[in-house]
Amino acid sequence: MKKFLIYSSGLTAIVLVFGILTVYGFFDISDGKAQLIGPSKVENTQVEAHNQIVNGVHSVGNNARDLNEIFKNFQTTSDIQTIKDQLDKISQKKSSLEDHINKSALKNRQAIEDIFNEKYLPAVTAYENSYKKLFAYMEAKPLDETSLGSFKEASQKAFAEYTEAHNTFVDELNRFRRY
Repeated sequence: MKKFLIYSSGLTAIVLVFGILTVYGFFDISDGKAQLIGPSKVENTQVEAHNQIVNGVHSVGNNARDLNEIFKNFQTTSDIQTIKDQLDKISQKKSSLEDHINKSALKNRQAIEDIFNEKYLPAVTAYENSYKKLFAYMEAKPLDETSLGSFKEASQKAFAEYTEAHNTFVDELNRFRRY
């Protein structure tokens, strides 16, 4: 009986030590590999590269959707700065996404790059340019209801084209997903 108590308390101590190490991050097993104590090399695996690209695409998409909603409710007397701020977020996320695409280590990188460069990137740029035209117009003369309606129509068209390109690119990413 004494041996049983010694072995069970020893086993309990080992389980407790590994539990504490796991909880406090000495062993990070959340992504399927152990991050041991000490310096470690960050590896950019297929899954990590794919997830970074997907997160970037969805981030741009969410910001574009938010900007579209903001501009739907925009009036001639509204503050243009909120639109400029939202457009800056899209531009930053787009450039970050371009970096991820260019540095990715995906197996089928060429097919993904082709869709990105031929469809997705031009659609995002066209959507951004629809707002940049508004900014240039507002610098030249004040915005009236007729011109605002025209800009809203142009931005809706650009948003619809962006949505189509976004969905095409996401479908392409999902097709080459390797888990």
